[in-house]
Amino acid sequence: MPLLDNFPSQGILQFYIDGNNLSHGLDIYAPTNQDGFKILYFEQIVENFNNLIIDFDFLKEHQETPIRGEFNLIFTDYYLPI
Repeated sequence: MPLLDNFPSQGILQFYIDGNNLSHGLDIYAPTNQDGFKILYFEQIVENFNNLIIDFDFLKEHQETPIRGEFNLIFTDYYLPI
């Protein structure tokens, strides 16, 4: 994907959704309400394993969460007719 003006060229973008919320963070009555989700961007990528949290046993497991695991995005540059 070509670089976009005023957008970073590296970093980590993380999406968090409330696993207890059946609409996965969407509030149709208050679209600007962000209580059910959070998006964080980290400019610096931490690669030192000693500085990472890897034990998440302190978190309660949610059975209804639609996404299990972490995923990367792969972009392909192509054009479609309008």
